[in-house]
Amino acid sequence: QAKRVGLIAVLFPYTDLVGGNYPLKTQQKLAAIFNRKRVTFIDLLETYKGYAAQELKANRFDGHPGELGHRLAAEAIFEKVSALY
Repeated sequence: QAKRVGLIAVLFPYTDLVGGNYPLKTQQKLAAIFNRKRVTFIDLLETYKGYAAQELKANRFDGHPGELGHRLAAEAIFEKVSALY
């Protein structure tokens, strides 16, 4: 029997700003919206905080998450989703 799964939103922070004074306004707005809509919200900023941008990025020209960034994201998402279902 299939289970109903609710919407889950994942926010990947801008890796070049992780570790410094990250502008939290966007995260706070999104968290408030998703909370009102009862959507599970996973903000990866806390997951990425202990790492330097160079460690998280694909390379110095590409700010998308690289191997470590994706592994950390997958672990955080799996932990949250497995606790829900």
